[in-house]
Amino acid sequence: MKHFKDSAFRKTEVERFVAFLLWCKGGQKRSDCLPDYWQPAVAVVAPGRTGLLWRKGGQKRSDCPPVRLQPAVAVVAPGRTGLSRCKGGQKRSDCPPARLQPAVAVVAPGRTGLLWRKGGQKRSDCLSMRLHPAFTLVELLVVIAIIGMLVGLLLPAVQQAREAARQMQCSNQLRQMSLAALNHESSMRFFPNSGWFCYYAGDADLGLGKKQCGSWQFQLLPFLEQDALYQLTSNNNPASPYKEGITTLIQTPLAMFRCPSRRSAKVYPTDSYPSSNANSVSELAKSDYAANFGSVGYGADNNYRPSNNSHVSYSIINGSQPELTDYSSKVTGVVFAFSQIRTGEIRDGLSNTVLFGEKYVQPEYYEASGNSADDLGTFCGTDNDNSRSGNNTYRPYQDRSGFGSPNGWGFGSSHASSFGISLCDGSVQRLTYSIDGTTWQHLCHRSDGNVVTLP
Repeated sequence: MKHFKDSAFRKTEVERFVAFLLWCKGGQKRSDCLPDYWQPAVAVVAPGRTGLLWRKGGQKRSDCPPVRLQPAVAVVAPGRTGLSRCKGGQKRSDCPPARLQPAVAVVAPGRTGLLWRKGGQKRSDCLSMRLHPAFTLVELLVVIAIIGMLVGLLLPAVQQAREAARQMQCSNQLRQMSLAALNHESSMRFFPNSGWFCYYAGDADLGLGKKQCGSWQFQLLPFLEQDALYQLTSNNNPASPYKEGITTLIQTPLAMFRCPSRRSAKVYPTDSYPSSNANSVSELAKSDYAANFGSVGYGADNNYRPSNNSHVSYSIINGSQPELTDYSSKVTGVVFAFSQIRTGEIRDGLSNTVLFGEKYVQPEYYEASGNSADDLGTFCGTDNDNSRSGNNTYRPYQDRSGFGSPNGWGFGSSHASSFGISLCDGSVQRLTYSIDGTTWQHLCHRSDGNVVTLP
């Protein structure tokens, strides 16, 4: 910097102690600005003042430097930002030409970025590059922990809401089945029965009533808007089963007959099937509901159904005098083998007698074979797949692993607090598993004279 005569730093008394550092050439006064070839100096600006000043010749400070002068760095005091570039005699508020590159603004705490201005734009119109403060690791961990706690609090509430919705759907299905049974009673003058024997599935050619070999679910199909599935089993020959159609039937799952909290409507593996009138299958549709066949225990088969296939067959049913055992003197429920119970026979009252309910199933057999109480499917004849007892020995329980007999003969469900039942008047109730055994037995007897009032 040999051209400099004086490079001393001088403080002038200006408002709020503004200090400028200017370099001059030759004998020029400090008030004279830098020639065209000089580079602008650094302006050290006091609080409350900003920017750089270039002056040429005898111009005033308000005159701007030549175009070819590059802008310098502005060290800006707290609360003020930016650079001003001017051309010719423009005012400071006028921005530099487009070819001038923006300078770096070293900004005090609380202010960020660069300012570009062109023409007569205001500083507020300029682009700026904002620097956002980041989270510290501790703050981030605290936020994650708070979110985790909120999720932990909300998740049980969401699960409870979903379970409540599934319970409502389950109760609605019980009601639909009960209304269908009442329509059956109105049409046939009696409630449906539970079919012949477990190795027979439903056959539409046998009609409704004592001669029907299929389950009560099969007999309700025409009243549940499933007449097409019902008629699929017909070959217009009551003396011979249509095995292909019946096989299709037992492998057709219906959402109506499954509990949404337990399993979905699909076919499940089995090691048994209705072999007397259907083809061999390894999978079939299952049901989560059972009919009330009374307050008696199962005991020997001939207490509530034929003991084996020799006591009932297509030839016997179609004979001149079919031997259809009347079990109504032994069985105290509403739906059982060959039954034709009328509403007048339910002397305890329709609103005090169980018709259908959720059945107990061990969780390990929800989707597996090997459970004799849930292996023959929805549409088989009388069996504990679709009929359960209200005897005090078979108290209702919530599904639990490893706990089978005697509850393979009783009611229950997968719901946490209660199981659903429908009464003979079509109403639906949810009962707790702690219901008194004697009270439950009275509810499942159609005419024992011990009327039970439900809450």
